[in-house]
Amino acid sequence: MRKFLVLVVLLLLVGAGLVLAPALIPWNQFRDQVAAVLADLTGRQVVIDGDLSLTLLPAPALTVADVRLLDGGENVASVEKVALRVRPLALLSQSIEIESLRLQGADMRVRQDRDGTVRWPIAVQSLGKSVQVESLHFSDSRLSWERPERPTLRLEALTGELTAGGPDGPFELTANATANDQPLRLSFAAARRAAGGALPVRATLSMPAGKTEMRFSGVLPAGDSDKLTGDISLQAVDANPLAALLRPLLGLTSQPADGLGRSVQFGGRLTADHDSVGIDGIDLQWGVAHATGSAEFPRSAEASGSLVLAFSQLDLDMLGKPGELPVDFWPSALMDIDLLADEARWHGDTLRDLRLVGRMQDRVLAVDQGNATLPGGTAITLSGSADLREAAARMELAVSLTSPSLRDTLTWAGLDLAKVPVERLRQADLHGKLAGKPDDLSLTDLTGSIDTTKLTGAVSLTRRERTGLGARLVLDRLDLDAYRTADAPAWADLLAPLVKETNLTLDLKADQLALASLQAEGLALDGSLENGAVTLRQLAVKSLSGIALQANGRYAGTGQTGGSHLTLTASAPTLAPLFRALAIDAIPLADRLGAVSLEARMVGDDAKAALDIRAGLLGGTVQIGGEVLEPAAAPTLALKIRTTLPETADALRLLLPDAALAGLGNLDLYGELGGRRGEVLTLSALQGNFAGQPLEGTLRWTPGKPAPAEGGEATPPSLDGELSLGALDLDRFIPNLTKPEGDIGLGWTRRYNGALTLRSAALTLAGETAQNTLLRLEARPGLLRLNEGTGTWQGGSLSASGAWAQMETGPEGGAPPLTGNMTLAVKGATLPDRFAALPTGMGVTAGQVELSFNGTGEGKNPHGLWSGLNGQGKAAFRNGTLAGLDLGAVAKRIDQGGANMAADLRHLLSRGGQTGFDQLTLDWSLADKVVALSGVSLESAAGSVTGGGAWALEPESLTMAFSLLPAADGSPPAIGLALKGPKNNATRTADLAALQGWSQKREAAKAPKPAPAAAAPANPPATPSKPVAKPVAKPAAKPAPTPRDPVGGILDRLRKGDG
Repeated sequence: MRKFLVLVVLLLLVGAGLVLAPALIPWNQFRDQVAAVLADLTGRQVVIDGDLSLTLLPAPALTVADVRLLDGGENVASVEKVALRVRPLALLSQSIEIESLRLQGADMRVRQDRDGTVRWPIAVQSLGKSVQVESLHFSDSRLSWERPERPTLRLEALTGELTAGGPDGPFELTANATANDQPLRLSFAAARRAAGGALPVRATLSMPAGKTEMRFSGVLPAGDSDKLTGDISLQAVDANPLAALLRPLLGLTSQPADGLGRSVQFGGRLTADHDSVGIDGIDLQWGVAHATGSAEFPRSAEASGSLVLAFSQLDLDMLGKPGELPVDFWPSALMDIDLLADEARWHGDTLRDLRLVGRMQDRVLAVDQGNATLPGGTAITLSGSADLREAAARMELAVSLTSPSLRDTLTWAGLDLAKVPVERLRQADLHGKLAGKPDDLSLTDLTGSIDTTKLTGAVSLTRRERTGLGARLVLDRLDLDAYRTADAPAWADLLAPLVKETNLTLDLKADQLALASLQAEGLALDGSLENGAVTLRQLAVKSLSGIALQANGRYAGTGQTGGSHLTLTASAPTLAPLFRALAIDAIPLADRLGAVSLEARMVGDDAKAALDIRAGLLGGTVQIGGEVLEPAAAPTLALKIRTTLPETADALRLLLPDAALAGLGNLDLYGELGGRRGEVLTLSALQGNFAGQPLEGTLRWTPGKPAPAEGGEATPPSLDGELSLGALDLDRFIPNLTKPEGDIGLGWTRRYNGALTLRSAALTLAGETAQNTLLRLEARPGLLRLNEGTGTWQGGSLSASGAWAQMETGPEGGAPPLTGNMTLAVKGATLPDRFAALPTGMGVTAGQVELSFNGTGEGKNPHGLWSGLNGQGKAAFRNGTLAGLDLGAVAKRIDQGGANMAADLRHLLSRGGQTGFDQLTLDWSLADKVVALSGVSLESAAGSVTGGGAWALEPESLTMAFSLLPAADGSPPAIGLALKGPKNNATRTADLAALQGWSQKREAAKAPKPAPAAAAPANPPATPSKPVAKPVAKPAAKPAPTPRDPVGGILDRLRKGDG
């Protein structure tokens, strides 16, 4: 019993020593020795910054804090705590066998150099030599994979265990970590090394997210051979988590597309050695995409590889928008590439027959063949090269495009072609060379055709802060208007966004070009638009709808000062083609205008521009010079204009094409045009010669206004002003006012309104001339009004007013008639001699006249309106002479009496003569082209005339009856005088019955009576006979002269149009 107690005490003392002894030893003094052991184990320089501690029970265990591993002086790993448990018995044989190695808080770096060399934190070749480890445990650790020019891949929360059955296995590794917030689990197992040295291995990497699992099963070679063979497979229900993990590995930073979230299955036979990594028998199923093929990736620049994949279907939409190219994924060595897809889904439609054959070396892709058939049947072929060494690929490719329906392809590409007619953008055959980067492309050596247009040239596109588009094109013919439907926006609206956001450079030559209804032949255009500044280096057109045109200049842009200028020259034999192209309903006007020419120059900026314009037309010139303020915003004009023409009639024929105008005289006018665009423009200081007559005045142009949104009518533009002329002969200037078939129409009053005050020293109308005339004219839609007309005619005053009106359409859609009214008054006028012989055979000369007339009418033209006037008037003549009747001779013959008196009177009444009168008055009316005279009363010393009648104007005939009362002795009765018959052949019929009876009585009274028989007285005293008293003749009333009708004469002249 005592021996037992002694043994127990000894054991307790030994145990206490084993427990307490390590605590009594300063282990830090063995740092170098421990670091050397760890250096042998890792193959790296080891630095221990923390404390060392040792425990002997239950087995010897060494704990080291704050350990760092260095490679070439660079920190490759740091561990917060390292714990080693060794086997004691192995120490007796002077070998170190680590039963377990535990790493806590390890932070390890895996570094990859630019040449592809990978440097691990532990030298792999040092494992299993003098220091053997049976198991490795790590927790709360991190591993980072640092690669040049790529994001660092980090494994966080790394925990796991590696066990080894011995130097020859078996080996087993299990580890858990997170990468990019994706949890990972790695399982690796290796069987015991075979007799030949080969080591069978299996590895599985699983990701719970997406239910992803990657497997490898193969053999690690024996000896110095580094060839690895085995089967590799991948399965994923959702590929998005896997894509998120792989993108950093490939050097891509953008997020994967949502379409990648499809099931993936991949399988193949992996072969890897020092020179290459190859996969044969590739079988890939990615959503609906299925591919077979092989791949071989070289691991050295001297080796070569290949990639061959054939897809039966491929869904490119699942890749999302094109992003970065994984250029670093490709090795620098030569790789042959052959990619094929029978069908590919892209942008919602199907591409067919995709093929890419070429080579990749040093990240430069040489394309031997690239082709695809796009929607719409458009076939594209490519060949050339693409440099992928930068993030943006640089391409040099020969491109060909052939399409039976280009519009379908463009619609698929996202262009809205709803406003392009369906028969356009069909056939296309284009060839060229594409070079540059995606943001800086050029298409050179361009040849081909689109529809019926053949073209050559080049196109460039740059996408920077502002998009740049350049084009150098040569076209045979192009009708741009044919590429727009009737309801398409105007070209200006279509091009406005492009002009606002793009810098443009255009060098265009076209044999024929149609744009905005204009036809250009022999077009040469060289210009650019940059940041709003327009430079026109050359614009030359042999014929722009008949106009030869040349221009050059520069516009500095909105807000810029100085540097803007434009020079323009143009000429044309006629403007008719231009008017036709612009649908201007004035082709005859252009023909009458004849040959025209234009020279213009503008210099200035947005604040002010100076203009110098010279136009040649009608054998003369129009010169315009001055300034335009704020030309780019709201232009304000300050211009001086001079027009010089050899013949005014040429200018008037522009407005009155049917007028037979000639020989009116020259036109030389000067004026100053001022005002703001959209507001009233004023032509002031107007002066010069018009038709050889002096002219001065002011004109004002007021723009029209559109119809209000709430409803109503638009307001037409208006021309107002005051003009003073010398002589104005309306019969020459506007002959259609009086011609039987002439017409001026009032349709223009619906397009233009106005009010004009016109003064003329002499105004002629219908052959009558009035001096010092004043006309206040007004034009409104369908209405032309003379508000006031005054003047002097034949020494007397003349006043008139009236209006013309015309509806837009006539009865039953026919021509609308012209209606009107007129008021006319003449006072104190002297009658001209031409009124002495009227169709009645009688007329009035000398003396003064006062007359008035109010009437209305309707006709197809002005002449018809004059002829159809209806109304009433009065006339009074004083101190004149009645031609065609001699009342004095009639009275004298009556006084003479005799048997032949009646015959002589009939001869006197038919042969004419003259009768002076004091006053002649009459009333007259006009209705249905018949002038009715009433209340005719003429008073003269030779007698009086009263009566009335009618004068039909069409056909001209007379029916009048007058009562003549000559101033003869004995108060003879009145003589009836009737005028009846056609114009200039009316017969005069005298009624002398009463006069003959009276004359017979008078003659009977004059005859001596026989003496009665009686006894004669005896020698009666002679008594002188008392003379019989002759009856004193009562002065006869003054005979009324034949009425004179100057108003009828004027109307007749208007009706006949003979002026």
